[in-house]
Amino acid sequence: MGVFPSFIRVLIVDDHALLRDTLRERLEDEADLQVVGTCSNGREALELLQQVPVDVVLMDVDMPELDGIAATQAIKQDHPGTRVVALTAYDQDETLLGMMAAGSDGFCLKTIDVSTLIQAIHWVAQGATYLPPEINLRLRQLMQRSWQGMGSSPEQAGISLTAREQEILQGIAQGLSNSEMAELHAISVNTVRCHVKNILTKLDVHDRLQAVRKAKHMGWLK
Repeated sequence: MGVFPSFIRVLIVDDHALLRDTLRERLEDEADLQVVGTCSNGREALELLQQVPVDVVLMDVDMPELDGIAATQAIKQDHPGTRVVALTAYDQDETLLGMMAAGSDGFCLKTIDVSTLIQAIHWVAQGATYLPPEINLRLRQLMQRSWQGMGSSPEQAGISLTAREQEILQGIAQGLSNSEMAELHAISVNTVRCHVKNILTKLDVHDRLQAVRKAKHMGWLK
């Protein structure tokens, strides 16, 4: 079964020096977190990623030179194994949708409690997606309005699952338990639960049976 690495390498990207320094000091108090650098914009982050391996990027959205959305797109293209958590002062719809479309693995407001942010870092480092309940609800509402406005099905509106979520969905369809899927994919049971929750949210369903039925209707399962 999967275990945490000895430490998680974190990069902080924000144009506010005080926030960068404060976060760095707090995260470095955690024995299993290592802050490998701080950057003031997306361009600096991309340059650093060419030199230093990073597991999780805490990415501000509104920055000069290269904003968080563009930087996240570039990171996901050039460093697909690096996870990105949006860290922003704004919860505007376009910010949420932009970061999620860019491939962000999590979304947190800067008002988040640091202990919760640390939990989010651990979750995404294991391959899960972190979305606070209020952001989860907002995303579902935005997706629902998009489907209704376009008169289209969810797959036509651009719903997509990560590679790991697709594997978990297959396991659900096969009737595997969380423990069995954790053993199969060498990840923790808690990570499997996170993936299942994300799948249900993306498909806008309430349980596993509904998820399988909807996935079959969409052609994702045979």
